[in-house]
Amino acid sequence: MKNYSDKKALMGFTLIEFLAVICLIFVLIGSFVVYVNITLAAARKTALKDELMNIRMAVEYYHIVNARYPLELAALYKKKY
Repeated sequence: MKNYSDKKALMGFTLIEFLAVICLIFVLIGSFVVYVNITLAAARKTALKDELMNIRMAVEYYHIVNARYPLELAALYKKKY
């Protein structure tokens, strides 16, 4: 004759255990999303620094070639139009 504890062992997961696993999965996904956002922000910051360095180098190269710095963009628009 089987007793109650043998039946419980064969029944599988309870609803509470299933909900605990689901909650754990959501917590892991949430922390992963936060980590990805932090990583993307750092990548954007690095790309911005790189672009600013390229602009700086272009302006310095212009100064070396033309012996002056480029005009402001507003001054260029006034002369063109």
